[in-house]
Amino acid sequence: MMGLISCGLEKLPPQVTPSLHSTPISLSFSTISQGAPLGDHPGEPLYAVVVNASEWDELTGRLPPQAVSAGKQAGNTSDDIIIVVFAGVKGSSGYGINIKSINFEGGEFKILIDESEPGLDEITEPATTLPYHLVSLAREDLPRQGMFLFLFIDEEGGLLNQMEVRLP
Repeated sequence: MMGLISCGLEKLPPQVTPSLHSTPISLSFSTISQGAPLGDHPGEPLYAVVVNASEWDELTGRLPPQAVSAGKQAGNTSDDIIIVVFAGVKGSSGYGINIKSINFEGGEFKILIDESEPGLDEITEPATTLPYHLVSLAREDLPRQGMFLFLFIDEEGGLLNQMEVRLP
């Protein structure tokens, strides 16, 4: 038996697929290491998500050695992922970078980054510094496994970097 229910031109309401976690979920994280060591290499800012320990070798030479060492010591187990932010080479002391918050919404991780610089009246040392911040997210706090977009955003809402990452 075949039947045709309707062949009119009336519009049906749009079908809405409910999005998992359409309201922001604030994720807690722990600082592994943060600092602004002296050095002049590497030079370019870097934003990364480290899912397994083997990825630290890929970051060697692209992050301050202190950051890589701290990340390797913290290790990556099946229990966490590590978020890495590096501000790049700065021309004096007084610069910093800080992960302020991490929220999950609609399949995206939004990582709010605060970069600070010395004020005009602040006394600084003429030195080349490498500000970085590494944090750990417990996998048990993550919404689910799969492919996700990680957005690194500054305090004005500007996009610093984005990357797709598969969470096992």
